[in-house]
Amino acid sequence: LEHAFALLGDAARATVAAAGAARAGATIAGHFDSALGWIPAVFEAGNRSAIIPAIEGLVFPLRWGMAAALDRAGAHGALLDALDRHLRAVLRPGVCLFPDGGWKLSSTSENSWVSKIFLCQHVAERVFGIIPDPASHAAHARWQQIGSRDWAMSDQCFSGEGKASKYYPRCVTAELWLT
Repeated sequence: LEHAFALLGDAARATVAAAGAARAGATIAGHFDSALGWIPAVFEAGNRSAIIPAIEGLVFPLRWGMAAALDRAGAHGALLDALDRHLRAVLRPGVCLFPDGGWKLSSTSENSWVSKIFLCQHVAERVFGIIPDPASHAAHARWQQIGSRDWAMSDQCFSGEGKASKYYPRCVTAELWLT
């Protein structure tokens, strides 16, 4: 929001938005659990769930060319470092990878949305230098070719099988991440 308000010439609101972003970033980074190796999906005592989409929002500064917001030496460096450690920790079998190598958005659910997976893979690669294992791409292709064989495509997959959100327009946005 800071960037949007600055573009609109509203310095006062840009300052408030920057302060809010700093507080949010510090809160999120502060919840990194060293014992788990990641940031719990829910900030309550004893919650151990892990999610890949913790990085999803970084697509906005990435696509809008806001390099300063993604600078590890900048204002959001602690958050970026925590998210990097988080993602590297959760991208493993039994946490946020399915047995076939496909990305599992949440450690507590067999439900995944391929559009969100593709978006997160784009952020992982461009922001954190994490190149998805080719097995994940093969798995996601199988989910569509085999798991969704009765229709053209499905965004919502359960353990690799397309179940819902058939022909969902959000899948088309995967084209945005192919640049």
